[in-house]
Amino acid sequence: GVPCQKKASNTKRQGARQPTVQCDPSIKFKRTRSPTGTTPLKNKRLLTSRNNPWTVEEVEVLLELAAETMCHSKSFWQKSADTVNPLFCTSRSGSSCRLEFLRQQKQGRAIYVRPGSANIECQTEPTIPVIPLKENTTVCDPEQCEADGTEGTTGAKILHCLHHCTAGHSEEVKTTSVTKMLHVLLNKGTYSDLANAAKSDEALLESFLNIVHLPQIKADAKHITEKQRSILAQKDFTSMCDFQWKLILQEMEGHAKILAQVILAFMVPPKHEDDLKYMERLVPPVAFIYSICMKQRCKDLSLVQRLIAMVLTDRQVHQEVFDRLQPLGVCLSHKVTSVVVADVEKHLKDTLVDALKKGKKFRLVTDNVNFMVSPSHLRLTMNKQHMENCFGGAAIIQNISFQHLSDVTPQQVLISVPWQHFLPQQQDWNDLKAEYVVLIMRVLVKHMKAFKPFKGCLEAITGDYNDSLKHKHEVIPLPVLRKNEMKNTDVIDILDYYEEFISSLYQEAGLEFDDSTRVHIGGDQLTRERFSSAKRLRAQGDSPMNRFSHLSPVTFELFHLQMCLLAVMYQRLYSEKSTESGTLGAERTRLGRQRADGNKVKDNFRDCSELALSLTDAYIVEVACHFFGMETCHDVPTKHLPEQPPESLSQEEQRKWMADACGKLIDTFVWNSTMVHLAQEDGMTSPKPVSKEVRVVMPDGSERTIQLAVDTPQRSTTSQSQQRDGSTVYACNVLELGMLYKELQDAIQVPNRPRMLRILKYHDGSERAQQKQQVCTGNPAIFVPPAGNTQ
Repeated sequence: GVPCQKKASNTKRQGARQPTVQCDPSIKFKRTRSPTGTTPLKNKRLLTSRNNPWTVEEVEVLLELAAETMCHSKSFWQKSADTVNPLFCTSRSGSSCRLEFLRQQKQGRAIYVRPGSANIECQTEPTIPVIPLKENTTVCDPEQCEADGTEGTTGAKILHCLHHCTAGHSEEVKTTSVTKMLHVLLNKGTYSDLANAAKSDEALLESFLNIVHLPQIKADAKHITEKQRSILAQKDFTSMCDFQWKLILQEMEGHAKILAQVILAFMVPPKHEDDLKYMERLVPPVAFIYSICMKQRCKDLSLVQRLIAMVLTDRQVHQEVFDRLQPLGVCLSHKVTSVVVADVEKHLKDTLVDALKKGKKFRLVTDNVNFMVSPSHLRLTMNKQHMENCFGGAAIIQNISFQHLSDVTPQQVLISVPWQHFLPQQQDWNDLKAEYVVLIMRVLVKHMKAFKPFKGCLEAITGDYNDSLKHKHEVIPLPVLRKNEMKNTDVIDILDYYEEFISSLYQEAGLEFDDSTRVHIGGDQLTRERFSSAKRLRAQGDSPMNRFSHLSPVTFELFHLQMCLLAVMYQRLYSEKSTESGTLGAERTRLGRQRADGNKVKDNFRDCSELALSLTDAYIVEVACHFFGMETCHDVPTKHLPEQPPESLSQEEQRKWMADACGKLIDTFVWNSTMVHLAQEDGMTSPKPVSKEVRVVMPDGSERTIQLAVDTPQRSTTSQSQQRDGSTVYACNVLELGMLYKELQDAIQVPNRPRMLRILKYHDGSERAQQKQQVCTGNPAIFVPPAGNTQ
């Protein structure tokens, strides 16, 4: 029962899998099989029509059919098969005809394509051909494969015909055009009249193009490619940094003017011929077309392709993007791009070596580089999203030398440092107030119409090295290391790499690398602590390199201090639920700054910084309108004016009046004297000194008790209490924190050691004041500068 059924089904399936027919389609029967049903009884397999080789007559007919039309679609090959089969009693398919045509083409047979136009209605829908990817990445170009159909072959034939077009060379000249030209010459016409007369003869115009214009274009192209006259032949790093599209247009104007005119004739519509803004937008496309043409003519003219390849590498695009764009002449291949990256790295290292030869110093700025990797980019064994930890850095070539400063550490015993060095003194307040005046004047001149004439009164905040800071420091990026700074072993490997890197630089520069060599290194506060910890672990090393002695001093960068201050500002002023106009959260929603998330300042530093500065400037303008008696920022001041009209004062007198007025504004609003009055109105009396005992352990182990005065506000017993103005309190908070942030940002751009120390003292004193007292419920107190006596 069951075995017989199974055997019968196997026999049926085998017979259906291998059907065979005779050459005559009308005779259909299966060939005789053995009793097992698997092996044919005949020694020689019967050949069907689809297995027969193509005869010479069939190939000639097929080639004639292919030459009659330029459209070689799937339906065309099927029609060709229907034409060939009745003539030779065969059963060729459309796919067989297409493959035989491609085979004959590869064997070198001459295929004539009749020039003419094709009816688009009979063609298939246009599709973008897929460029096959290369399997081995060491190959510069993608794999050259035949695409489906003959679109590539047809395009090549079209270009070949266009390049060798000879129409008009052998035709007779029309007497009509000659008569018109002679008439123009006899009547002393213009060149335009002569061109119009010749326009009627298309063969004559085409002959002019082939004999006059095309040879000139070829001569220009040959002249550009010889001896690297083109700007596109420059391949060094400096040329890529100083690249401008207009330089290519200048080259086209001098050496390829005809080509530029032809490109513009196709690209510019008549309505935009006199539009300069439209022409400005065409500068990159025209220059890019020219660069592709020159790259195809000479592979060494690849400056634009190098730039695009470096941009793609910087954005970490996939290698498939290079494989798609490189055959189009847009960029270099992935392999050649890696060579360009190596050349750039060598150039950057040579820049550091040249700086050392000139006697300059450099410092290292480092930080961790972390990024998330999703499961789609991982192996099957690692199916969880995780964080990749790397470490990067940069070398900054210094234009200023600090060799005159002492390297002795510590310079003073910490316990003997006077307390005046940690808190701002009266001179610090005066200097800080003068700098605030300059910052406020910049805002008033920029946003208020009445103060724009006082732009000449602005003074620059300078320091001891202002002249040297006019020149931009050169930043050299360093390789990114696959190291995690959260591991001590990796931190030691990082410092070992920097020691070897510095040693190789000094050796190439021919300088002595001894124990006295010092290179400043820094990072954020956490990186600085980890570097110091690694140096302590290697303190007993047998050589200066093993002890990391050359990497000194280790400091933290001011950028992270700027971020921390901005985070404090958002922590005290930002609330997502706030809808009151003028608050940080409400203005974020009103202005559409969705990326300025106050809960993630470190992740959105730039957006949060822009919003904080905009809000601070807005409050400065609003306070200035209130202070000068103005309804809007476009009105004229009516309060706190000088005795004479401001327009009649000299520039020095205008500067003095603006400084005095802005100084009063700072005393009234920025430094919180208003909040002291509000606290008194709210039932808070003036602070009374209260002593507090503090036990201090001296270095020798003895203990001492010190009485410290603590100011504690006392609530009055009077029942006359007014409601606190919360808007004014919030405005004063914004002004003080915002002005402090603007001061820190300006000090980072123009470094000045005394100025930075004032900011650190003020910030430290403000933090301590915030912890000691709360003037208003739910609003932090602001550190109020002393009114006279600093004791």
